Amino acid sequence: MKKFLFLLPLFFLVTACVTIKPENLMEPVMSSTDIKVISGFMPSALTVSQMLSSVMPKTAKAQETAGMVCVMYANAFVQGPAEFLSMESYEVQNAEYFRAKEYYFKGFEYSLKALDLYKKGFQDAFYSEDEALFDKYLGKLGKKHLTSAYWCGAGLLGAFSMEPLDTEILKYVPRAVKLLEKVCEIDEEFNSGAVWSVLCSFYASAPETMGGGYDKAVKAYEKALALSGDFNVSIHNTYAQSFCVPAQDGEAFDEAINRALSIDIDKYPEKALENTIALRKTQWLIENKDDLIIQW
Repeated sequence: MKKFLFLLPLFFLVTACVTIKPENLMEPVMSSTDIKVISGFMPSALTVSQMLSSVMPKTAKAQETAGMVCVMYANAFVQGPAEFLSMESYEVQNAEYFRAKEYYFKGFEYSLKALDLYKKGFQDAFYSEDEALFDKYLGKLGKKHLTSAYWCGAGLLGAFSMEPLDTEILKYVPRAVKLLEKVCEIDEEFNSGAVWSVLCSFYASAPETMGGGYDKAVKAYEKALALSGDFNVSIHNTYAQSFCVPAQDGEAFDEAINRALSIDIDKYPEKALENTIALRKTQWLIENKDDLIIQW
């Protein structure tokens, strides 16, 4: 009997997980500004969310939550810190980018499973070579499916950004973009313009042959700015990095940074963690301006 006692903590954790509404799992986390505490908590959140998805395999919200946590972890706690590493840490940085890619892709898979639970056959349609079939399933999506669609598209594009030459991911990038564009079509204000921010970054970096382009990026930026510019630090970081750096526009770069710094994050507690993390990126942009904007 004693040899099974070590399983008791796991049993109680799983039992507790089942009583939690999956969609409420991360609510307390998002209002925290203590990145050190949250970064220590996130591996547990990953474990709990994935356990929820396992014990509730037919519950779309459980899959959706696991997808959300994986993508958030990849972006904020793996890719983000890796970007701040110096060139001397090139090998470590690459290893972290690979980890981020894995978590982004897991997030995509969980979210795609959620969409399949909402609309049976969606997963097969996503992977199908039949574009008309995929478009048919896109047309079946409604407002209740937007969260899963957002994390699904963001997860795949995140994985792609970590390794653009991965052909197995590359071939599904247009589907991910279509999915995010569908979210905007159904509700362009969804999640305070977060979808527009993701699309802005993609459009600004991808060639037109892949669905990107400057004009698309500007439109997406303007949409995101109108919906969240007063309380979202990251959209100003995106503008500085995705528009000002390629254009080598130091003045516009400074303006974007100042707008990011002017946001009073205490006024928007629901965005506290997101903005606190984004301000780390703002500081990195400030410290590395001389390397990003060449002064002639």
